[in-house]
Amino acid sequence: MMNNENRNYLLRVREEIEEHYNGFENEDGEEAGLYDYLSDVLDFGITINSRMEYSSCKVWITLGGPNIWIDTAEREIKLAWGGERESVYLDSDICDEIDAYFEELYNCR
Repeated sequence: MMNNENRNYLLRVREEIEEHYNGFENEDGEEAGLYDYLSDVLDFGITINSRMEYSSCKVWITLGGPNIWIDTAEREIKLAWGGERESVYLDSDICDEIDAYFEELYNCR
């Protein structure tokens, strides 16, 4: 995949995340939101600080070709495919909401 294609792919992913963050009505007529999106991700990793408190997370959206993940510490959506790397900014409010979701999961352990 060429860099421009990688960037366009990430922009479409960001648009989908923003759509879920803002809420919308799905094809079944039900309200869908960010938590619906997050409940369907492939995997996630949580970073904790030295006091064992939640700090940030990485959320894997696709794996294999390409790998795409959200990094809330860097407030970006990132892509890696072979030796190519690309990233786009993700709004701080969306990252905060993602962090709130995964912090709640972490605290339920």
